Parts: sequence; C-alpha cells; structure tokens
Amino acid sequence: MQTPKHYEFVFVMDARLNNEKKHKLIQITNALRSIAHLEILDGNCSEAELLKKIDGKEYHIVFAPWYRYLAWTKIEAYYGLTRTSGPTFAGYFCDKTLPYEIGEQVGYYRTILLDFFNLNLHEITILIQSLANDKQRSGLKALLDQNTPIYCENWSITKKLSELLDSVLAINEIKNELAWFKRSNTLRICLNALWSLIYEEGPGKIEIGQSRSPKNLKAYFQVGVCTTFLGFRLCYTTASYSPKEALNSFWPNQKNPSPAAQLLLKFSDFLRIHSIADTTDIEIVAGFFPSTIAENTLQELHTFWVEPLIPSIISEPPFEMPQPYSPHLRNLLNTNNTLTNTAETYKDKHFSKAKLLQTAMDKITDLKKELSEKIEKINELKHGGVGCAPIPPPPDAEALLDALQDRFSEVDEQIHIIKEKIDEIEKRKYNLADHYIKVSGKEMEIEILHQKILFLKKKEENWIQQIANILKNYKDIRKVS
Repeated sequence: MQTPKHYEFVFVMDARLNNEKKHKLIQITNALRSIAHLEILDGNCSEAELLKKIDGKEYHIVFAPWYRYLAWTKIEAYYGLTRTSGPTFAGYFCDKTLPYEIGEQVGYYRTILLDFFNLNLHEITILIQSLANDKQRSGLKALLDQNTPIYCENWSITKKLSELLDSVLAINEIKNELAWFKRSNTLRICLNALWSLIYEEGPGKIEIGQSRSPKNLKAYFQVGVCTTFLGFRLCYTTASYSPKEALNSFWPNQKNPSPAAQLLLKFSDFLRIHSIADTTDIEIVAGFFPSTIAENTLQELHTFWVEPLIPSIISEPPFEMPQPYSPHLRNLLNTNNTLTNTAETYKDKHFSKAKLLQTAMDKITDLKKELSEKIEKINELKHGGVGCAPIPPPPDAEALLDALQDRFSEVDEQIHIIKEKIDEIEKRKYNLADHYIKVSGKEMEIEILHQKILFLKKKEENWIQQIANILKNYKDIRKVS
C-alpha cells in the first residue's frame, strides 16, 4: 500500500442513525483523521450551509449521507457536472440499505456510494485513499499491498470462459489462501459476469458472418491479490458509451437483476466503473475483501462507484503486458500453462489407472473361469468320473473334497466382492479440483485389491496340488483293490 498522505475532507454526519450506528460512524471519522484533516458538520445542516463551507476552499472529498448526496445537486454543479478530475462529492451509508431505497438513476454523470455499514475500518481506509488521489483512482495497485504481482492477459474473440476460470482460480495467491479459496464460487460468478460483458453483451459478441480472428483483441484483464484485497480489472472499448450510459448500465435495477452488470453489483464487495473522457473506453474493477461481505449481504447495496476520468490520470495503462519497466506485471498464461501441465499429468495417471483396472478385470475373469472348471472336476470326481460306475470313495477323501469345494466357493465369493469394489471405484467421478486429494487413495485401494487377487490365486494353486495328491491316492487305492 502506498504511503498515506494528508488530504482535506468535509464530513456531514447522518442524523438518521441510532446511537449504535452513530458510534460506528464516529470510529470511521477518527480513522480517517489518520490520513486527512477532517472537518465535521452536523447532520442537520442544509445544502446552502455546505456550499458556504466549501466555497473558496480546496477539499479533496466531501462526504454526505446517501439520501442528502442524491438530493443535493448543487454541490455537483458547484464542482462541475462534467469534470473528470479534482474534488469529489461522495455519498455514504452506515446502515442496512437496499438498492430500491436509492430510487431511480440521478441526472448527473457520476455516482459514488460508499458502504460504511459492512466494511471494516481498514477496508474503508483503503477505498478512501484511492478515492482522494486522482492518480490512484484507476487500476489495482493503489488497492493492493506494495510489490504485489498483478496477473494480466489480453482477451481475443476466441477467449473461452473455462480457460479464464481455470487460469484465475489456479493462481497460488488464491488457491493457497483460505480467505479467497472459500469465496471461489463468488469469484466464478463475477468472472462469468465480466466475460459476459464482453462476449454476450459487448464488443466480443459474435454476429452472423463475423470471423473469429484471434488477432482481434476485445478486452484487457487483470487480477491482483494480496492478503487484504482481491480485485478483477477489465478494460475494453465500446462503439459508443457516454458517462450517463455507463451509469445507467450499472445502476441497481431490481426489475432486471440477472444481467452481468447487476450480478457484479450483487456479488462483489465493491464495484468501480470509469468511463474514459474523449474516448469510448471503459474500466471496471470488481473488488473483494476477506470479510466475505457480499455472501452475507446479497440483497443489500455495496460500495458503488461510477465516474468519468481523463486519460492523463490513468496511472496503469490498459493493454500493458509484462516488461522490464513494469516488474509488477505477470502473464496470466503462465498460470494457465501450469494448470495445463497438471491436467496432462492427471490425464496420464487416469489412463494408467484405467489400464490397471482393465488388467484386474481380465484376471478376475480368468480366475472365475478356472475356478468353475475346478469345481466341475471336483463334482465329476465325487461321482467317480464321467461315464464310470460310482465307486464308493474312502470317507476321509470325500470329506476332504467337500472341504475343498467349500473353500473354492469362498474364493469365488471373495472374487465377486473384489469385482464389485473395483466396479465401484471405476464408477466414481473425480474432477480436477479433487485430483490432488483423492487420486493417491484410489490407486492404493486398487493396489490392495490386486494383492488380494494374487493371494487368492496362490491359495488356489495349493488346493490344485492337494487335488492332484487326492487323485494319486485314488489311483493307488484302486490298484490295490
């Protein structure tokens, strides 16, 4: 995180809050004093009083409760409705707020609504520091710890959603950090929404007769992740997109909750959209904090930040790839290649296991066939052989043959049980995420069954030898008689 600087803030308190919420708001203002000179105004002040306060003075941010922020249009007019830098007028809410409560879209070009109810003090400070400095309003670096790598890639018209999901979720900082790993479903939804903005609603949408040239870049994507913040950044160009159109697209709309923009509002902890002045470029940043805010407050309003910026204050240019002068950037494809190699290794092991299963099945079939033949031979011997008159065998030999037949029946039952176990193992379904945990256990189980088959076969050979001895005794007895 960059070194905190001191700014000038004006903060209008919220007169509607109960004592508990007021106490939290006081804690927030005290935390902001560590990065800014803060002037507090009573919650019952009027718009005229606020205008008088800021007139002729340079404040970086003026905070007001969300309902006053939406109603006090003269503050925006004072600073300039079409401004693309400079002082900021921002609204906040420090109580549970639902999207329908804020009403229809306001008439100006920007909306900044900050969530002071769900975010903790550290998370609020991160956002305010980024908001206060023009050079830190765009990109991801201002929201991340210092020297945090940022993974990036260009999206062509052939970009697949599955590749995006696999590449991002395989990043070590995500899969090895429990706070982010447990939010993998939320991350998937937001990645899906970002992908849809390009390939289902935006410039990547395939029209009839349009070619799929991979050279035709459609968007630029970044992922930045540290222990305190995870962010997705998407930059792309549209045919025509004014600041008002950008605000209209992302304004909370309860009547149409399913489009990609509305999903980003619901499942991200904060959403920031910048339209670049004098261009048709758009920058979208979806941010997440370890406190899992969105999962616990899906129906509530989260931090929502839409405004136009001039290109000169964009500190992290879109479509910038890893270079010697940008050591913080990493190519997301490296992560994807690692994942591909892992998938190939898994594929090889899968075929090896399949081959082992097939070999085991063949051996079981052979053993069952051989066992069936031996049982048939035993039955023939008990009746004196095929085509021969029954010769009463010695009692001890008959008892021994009965015992051997019982043993063979037991072996047949054991082999049947082993076959069922192998069938059960073969029918199990494993995905790539389960491979690292389950594959070694599956191979061990197969190896144990294989050893059991070898043991049973060895016992069978011993019994065959015993049968041979019994036949020899029979011949000796018949010669004597």
